Amino acid sequence: MIVLLARFRTKEGKEAEAQEAMRTMAQRVRDNEPGCLAYACHRSFAEPSEIVWYEVYEDEAALGAHGSSEHMRAFRQRLPDIVDVTQIKLERLERVEGFVRESLARAT
Repeated sequence: MIVLLARFRTKEGKEAEAQEAMRTMAQRVRDNEPGCLAYACHRSFAEPSEIVWYEVYEDEAALGAHGSSEHMRAFRQRLPDIVDVTQIKLERLERVEGFVRESLARAT
């Protein structure tokens, strides 16, 4: 299992456009990537321009499929218009323990 945490900031005035792009991306991942086990985008209450993605992939192949997908290519092309690309932080995490409740999984 591969867990990624990505952080970035939306550009001022681009918040609505960024959120729509993220919703579209999440839908495309859900519909086209069975190896992606979790893909959740969050906005900070304290810093509303800060976006945090939590992603879980079944294995390296699933992560590779995500990175090379057409929807990821299109999303990467939009990023410079909607986020500060100099502040993107990507971190790979090791899962120690945890769970996702079924009701939460259905809510997305």
